[in-house]
Amino acid sequence: MTEDTILAFDITYLYTMIPQKESIMALCRFLAKCGKYKINNISIDTFAKLSTHVLDNAYFAYENRLFKQIKGGPMGVAITQILAGVYMFEWEKGILAQQTAEKQLYVRFRDDIFSTPRLSILDLGQHLKSYNEQDRHIKLTYEIGKTVNYLDVTVQCPVACTTVYHKLEAPPYDSPHSLVKKYKVLKKEEGVLLKRYQVLLKKY
Repeated sequence: MTEDTILAFDITYLYTMIPQKESIMALCRFLAKCGKYKINNISIDTFAKLSTHVLDNAYFAYENRLFKQIKGGPMGVAITQILAGVYMFEWEKGILAQQTAEKQLYVRFRDDIFSTPRLSILDLGQHLKSYNEQDRHIKLTYEIGKTVNYLDVTVQCPVACTTVYHKLEAPPYDSPHSLVKKYKVLKKEEGVLLKRYQVLLKKY
């Protein structure tokens, strides 16, 4: 970590901005990589067709008019979170590999990311610009400095001090998230995504 710089960034409207076809293809690659060509006797091709069926039949009402959703997935539907998670899993591979090689922290919880980059603020700004241009569907907003807000905590360096942080637009909560817990979730992400998909399939 350079000059005690820490970084927190957020993916803008992740669930409603991911491309539908590409995210389903990412899911198929993910299952194949994990060797899960069949789950509960259901093939990857069937997974793709089921996912496509859900997204193709997503509609929403606005000002007494009915619209078909052509980008992303409907909020509150399990498949949307799965597809977004897998799509992000592919997007972040390069960043994660660099952070791992430099023995720096990289934590993602859904669309919120925290890291300790080994770069100057100037170089980090250039990297973030390239991240924003890496995929036209993934756009970032970020905080850089010795103090950043991540989820429900404010993180301060160099003493690694945390205090409770509450976003104005977020609903009330009972307790702050644990960075350690979120790191463990990230480490187990592949298994978690597969289990969620299995549960989803049982509903069909």
